Amino acid sequence: KRYSALTGKNDGDKMIEGDLKTPIGIYSLIQKKKTVDPFYGPMAFVTSYPNLYDRIRGKNGSGIWVHGVPLSGTRESFTKGCIAINNNDLVQLDQNINPANTLLIIDSAPKKPIDSASYSAVLAGLHQWKYAWTYNDLESYLSFYDPSFKRFDGMNLAKFKSFKERIFSKNEIKTITFNNVNIIPYPGDKRNLFLVTFDQIYISDTHRYEGQKSLLVALKGDKTISILTEE
Repeated sequence: KRYSALTGKNDGDKMIEGDLKTPIGIYSLIQKKKTVDPFYGPMAFVTSYPNLYDRIRGKNGSGIWVHGVPLSGTRESFTKGCIAINNNDLVQLDQNINPANTLLIIDSAPKKPIDSASYSAVLAGLHQWKYAWTYNDLESYLSFYDPSFKRFDGMNLAKFKSFKERIFSKNEIKTITFNNVNIIPYPGDKRNLFLVTFDQIYISDTHRYEGQKSLLVALKGDKTISILTEE
């Protein structure tokens, strides 16, 4: 379905609070507001901006919604950074999506189709990374991380290496399973970036984890992946 929309007053990717730009990226819909000021129409979806990739690049701001237009009167033909669509379209959208499993992908222009070989290369790299992790091959495992890597908590590559050296030195037998792998071309950036999400099960003698994991990876010219951040 194609809808018209109003976006931020200024062009380009949102970087700071108050720049009147709509962010470019991949976001979750973290809340549905059933009651909002009439200026925002009948309802609104709250997005997850700033996401992990935004935060590690120092982007800030908040309150980016997908909302409607005033229930009475008019408004400007732009927003402060939100996405505003016709109220009837917004209600129809609400009836046809489940916010819990819907992604909002914002870009400044339609993205060119990605060739299947790129998806295959990302998937192959993901499983090579998992293999090195499973069998405690520290050198191979760390080779998948980009020099600019920063984890969700701000840990840089040097500290991450020290952290993983301590864990791998235990030489534990572990089982790692990935399910529901999703590979999404990341919008906006000129580099060949992909958001990779999956459900992970990790079991070792000392630790067990079940939950969703996210990686942002760059696909390099030799078709290997380089991990920029993870959560």
